[in-house]
Amino acid sequence: MIKITKFRVFSGLVIAVMVAMSIWSYVLAVTVSDSFTDETKIGKGTATVSVDTSAGTVSLPACYTPDPSWSKIADTLVRDIDSTYDATVAKDIYCDDSNCVLWTDGAEITNTVCIATDANVYANILWAKADVSRATWADSSFDISGGDIGGTHPTIGVGNSNVAVGTKKWLERYYTSTAGTFNAMDNCKAKGSGWRLPTIVELDSIRDQAKGSAPYSYLPAIVSGSYWSSSEFSPTIAYRLGFNDGVVGGNDKSVSYYVRCVRGY
Repeated sequence: MIKITKFRVFSGLVIAVMVAMSIWSYVLAVTVSDSFTDETKIGKGTATVSVDTSAGTVSLPACYTPDPSWSKIADTLVRDIDSTYDATVAKDIYCDDSNCVLWTDGAEITNTVCIATDANVYANILWAKADVSRATWADSSFDISGGDIGGTHPTIGVGNSNVAVGTKKWLERYYTSTAGTFNAMDNCKAKGSGWRLPTIVELDSIRDQAKGSAPYSYLPAIVSGSYWSSSEFSPTIAYRLGFNDGVVGGNDKSVSYYVRCVRGY
């Protein structure tokens, strides 16, 4: 049997893996938690719901069992997030009644999907099947810093025009800022433990490269409009992706855009 434990800290991901082998060699349990020292990092804003905390740890579900079952809804050709912006990879989109996952093309999907550890899950995230309420990115303009930062993007281009996002920061789900609230992120957190706003790279990973017409994604209910990412361009501007044209751009944080949430780590 294999037991996997994964922890997240402010500056990035730290993965601790404990392995005990048996002749069956299968995953017995997966425990995922977000660790922090200040429980105010659970966030602010009227949309934020309470999550279960114990001694500075938020327990997050790593595995997901469909309700009632997975159904393949589309083949999709999306950007290869491990390569250049115009490199592509084929994936299958599977959904249940509420959520979706991009899965290895042609591979049979398992009933229980462990989004934190399963190599078949593209980008290791679960996608909501529908948008939450449109929202502004934040209620005021200020630079994310300190405990607000979830990480920084590597040198990579996104969108159909190869917008460079290297060194740009994305918003930590358990932000600490007292300067204001991050409304789009809070709308995702209101879905429950583990849900957050996708980064611009994650959002770009569902942009279909061969669809030929708007909206440029086969994920259900994506509309021909702009969606917020959690990635910041500047103190006043955040990144959004337009599924009407495939363009990544920066817009003022006070603008209201669509919000599609992910569950991931």
